Formats: sequence, C-alpha cells, structure tokens
Amino acid sequence: MSPFLPLIVLLVLTLTVVPPVAATEQRREAYYSIHAKGMHVGDLQIVTAPFNREGERVFRFHSTTRIDAAFLFFGVKSQRAEEAVIGESGTLRYQRSGTENGRKTLRITEGDSRRAEVFKRGSYDFTTMDCPEMTLKQEGEQVTVRLLDLEDCRVVTRRYHWVKSEDLRIGERTVRCRVIDFEDQANRCRRWVMRDELGILIVRQEGRGTSGGYTLKIASLSR
Repeated sequence: MSPFLPLIVLLVLTLTVVPPVAATEQRREAYYSIHAKGMHVGDLQIVTAPFNREGERVFRFHSTTRIDAAFLFFGVKSQRAEEAVIGESGTLRYQRSGTENGRKTLRITEGDSRRAEVFKRGSYDFTTMDCPEMTLKQEGEQVTVRLLDLEDCRVVTRRYHWVKSEDLRIGERTVRCRVIDFEDQANRCRRWVMRDELGILIVRQEGRGTSGGYTLKIASLSR
C-alpha cells in the first residue's frame, strides 16, 4: 500500500459478474493518516459494508487516498479511489481511478478506449484485497503465495509471517490485532490487522516499497 506509486486510471479487474446487491445499514468508516520521511503527507478513508448476494455474505469496499507531499527534490500531489466486492472465494470485482500531479495517468490501447488488465484465475492464489494473512491459523505460522498485486498489476511471490498478537487502541476501544510481516520482490512491511463482523480492518502499517518508506495509522473509526 505504498502511497507514492504511479496510478493507473480506471483499471478494472472483473473476475466474476457481480449483480446489484441490496445495502444494509451496517457499515464501517475508517480514517487513516499517512506519514513519510517524518512528515504527514496524506489521508486515507476506507468504507466497508457487508451485503447478501444469492445467499453469500460479501463485502463492498471503497477507499479514497489523498497525498500532498513536498520534499527537497520532488513533490507528489495525487488522489485515488478504489472499489471492490470481496466474497468467500476472494475478490469478485475491482476498480481503481486517480490522478497524479494534476493529470490522469491512463494507458490507452485504441483511441480513447480504457485498458483492462486480465489475469487468469489459475495464475494466482489471492489478490492484495483478500488479505491472505488471515488464512494463517496460529502465531508463528508462515505461508508463501502467488499474489495478484493490484497496485502494480502483476503477480508476485509474497511471504506472510504471523509474528505475534498485540492489543492496539482505537479511540476508546482496545482491539486485538495480528502482527503480520510480509515481503515480496518490491515490498517489505509490518501490518497490524484484525477481523470482525464488518470485515478485515488494517489498524496500522509500516512498510517500504519502490518509492521509499511510509507509515499508515488509523486516526478514527465509526460504525
């Protein structure tokens, strides 16, 4: 989840046709602050809500990221929106749009047509939206998976390690988190993550990718 990677506008990954679903009153809104090089550089809002689709419980995910960073030799100003539908079998639909430094970064195939990346389901085990670390059964366990990295639109080999469990504070609440280390060819990260009836929640993340180090920390949570 590096906030400084180039954006692809209207990248659409459709693994399964997802018909309209009826919304419930349940939803969770999480707000995060993003820091890099010791400075506050942006904010992230994530909204998740469960739905019933043909008897299956699925989750709709929407996030908005805003980065405004000015460093000594360069600056980044970007916005990004992501939407996904996630079920028991994994990510059913994913779409991303955004701008960087005032311009859209769009890959074009013919004229003004949008480009869609297609990945065969058998070429990967999970997507980044699926949070494969939640399949680990106990502390100390490790797993290596073929991961469809939706950030970079490629399949990578990523290793996950459930290091320990730890309590973190979110406002007046104390939540029990898994402390997960993961690593692939381009990223190294520690993540504090939990799951409840409203889905998976990343509480904190400290990582380093191709664009440098960053910290993502939850600032507020409402239901």
